[in-house]
Amino acid sequence: TVGESISRYPSGERCEDPMNLFRVLEIQRREVYLCRVLAKLIDPAAHDKGAAFLKLFFDQVLKLPATIYECQKAAVYTEYVIDEKRRIDIYIQSEKYNIPIEAKVDAGDQKAQLLDYSHYAENAQVYYLTMDGHLPSEYSIADEAEDGGRLQEQDYCCVSFPGSMPVCHSVKIPYLQIRFCGS
Repeated sequence: TVGESISRYPSGERCEDPMNLFRVLEIQRREVYLCRVLAKLIDPAAHDKGAAFLKLFFDQVLKLPATIYECQKAAVYTEYVIDEKRRIDIYIQSEKYNIPIEAKVDAGDQKAQLLDYSHYAENAQVYYLTMDGHLPSEYSIADEAEDGGRLQEQDYCCVSFPGSMPVCHSVKIPYLQIRFCGS
């Protein structure tokens, strides 16, 4: 069966996948589409798997403690508007957390972008999602105005899209395998 043919990749295995659906659809560098797919997968209200994927995302990618009950009550948004100039790519709200995720695929950082997102989310840690896990620029984490503020290293976390980092964490769910890559 299809389910039996999906194997579990142990943590630490190289991310090498000759069949990449994003490549087939030619959206592997399309930030908005990638964010929509990720958000739909982790949104407990978007499919019949409920909070299972969001719980895995909390555990393995965000590295935040959350119960399945907390995940069931969470809301996941894309292009979440915080003012007339700013949209958070993916925003997760739960009873315990406000989680802004800023994706960067072939786009430059915006002035004080991550700093603004952190302030909006009540000084929550911002997740910076890129193809290769690189750090955000100083331009994005600081405000040039006097006493405008600056995010410290503990205020943001760099993660990458699946398949772009050498270390994978894999979770087997019947008929579906999800790999989130990062440290």
